[in-house]
Amino acid sequence: MILTKRPSCLGWQHSKPGECVRSMNSQPLLFRLDAGPEVGIGHWTRCLALSEALKTQNSQRQSFWLVNRESKPLWDRLRAQSIQFRTGDWNAQNTFDVAQELGADTLILDTMNTQTAWVKQVGMHLQIISVGD
Repeated sequence: MILTKRPSCLGWQHSKPGECVRSMNSQPLLFRLDAGPEVGIGHWTRCLALSEALKTQNSQRQSFWLVNRESKPLWDRLRAQSIQFRTGDWNAQNTFDVAQELGADTLILDTMNTQTAWVKQVGMHLQIISVGD
């Protein structure tokens, strides 16, 4: 699997040469989470609360969710909250492709059994914030 190398300071601003400072921007936040009959809805509930809290801090910033197919019973709830989402098998390349398409540079991760190799591959291109169990 080949991913494009992340440019230095992607989505960040330079305050001094060689230093990157995060700015509050309007880039979408990408959420990757699992929910469904086997894993429950704890990840979904936590991400919804986090998404709402972050939106109050920066109303320009949209949330976009990458969810597993087993979360289908919750899709109507996402639509009711006006949260855009996609379903699928979220390997590193698929995740990066969507992030690049949306212009996202940050991924909030709340899943079970995430493989270290996946985190390393995605982390080369996106800032990852891991929450959860």
